[in-house]
Amino acid sequence: MAISNVAYLREIRDGVGRFEPRVLHYCLVAPVEVVHERLRRRGKDATEWEYRRAAECCLAHKRGEFATHVNAADRDPDDIADELRMAILAP
Repeated sequence: MAISNVAYLREIRDGVGRFEPRVLHYCLVAPVEVVHERLRRRGKDATEWEYRRAAECCLAHKRGEFATHVNAADRDPDDIADELRMAILAP
């Protein structure tokens, strides 16, 4: 889920934290050019709104509130999943 509003992020994390003591938060990041290229490759014409929203999210996700950044550019989804799995299973 892509969230760029820090207030919404806090609300979700605080809500989950009320019943789950260990809340993990990872933010997959890639340069906006990579995200725009992925939009183009989806097989349908992306809207101007989608490109603008992608740029807004990429910018927002550089903020410290967006936890541990995981580089998702030029990486295989299985590789990213393995990295997340290792981090989640760590004590």
